[in-house]
Amino acid sequence: MLRDGDGMVRADAAHALGQLRPPATAAVRPLIATLEDGAAFTRVRAAEALGAMGPAARAAVGPLAVHVESLRQRDPMTRPSVDRALQAIGAPAPPR
Repeated sequence: MLRDGDGMVRADAAHALGQLRPPATAAVRPLIATLEDGAAFTRVRAAEALGAMGPAARAAVGPLAVHVESLRQRDPMTRPSVDRALQAIGAPAPPR
């Protein structure tokens, strides 16, 4: 569903993966890929899902940090979600 043609379906899928308990660690890599989605809302949901997984999404720290740097000018809507995800996973948010 993370590859569905409808952005809302992709966003809902990302959100659902973040709500699973125990965390769906197999979904970390697909969620990292979803950070590059064409729809801003889907990128936000992917970052939120990774944050909801907390330390179980530790593999996402590097990609999230790289992604947040690319957001400085092009995507201010996603930046706060990425910052919160990094903090929830246990990594400090990059400086502004």
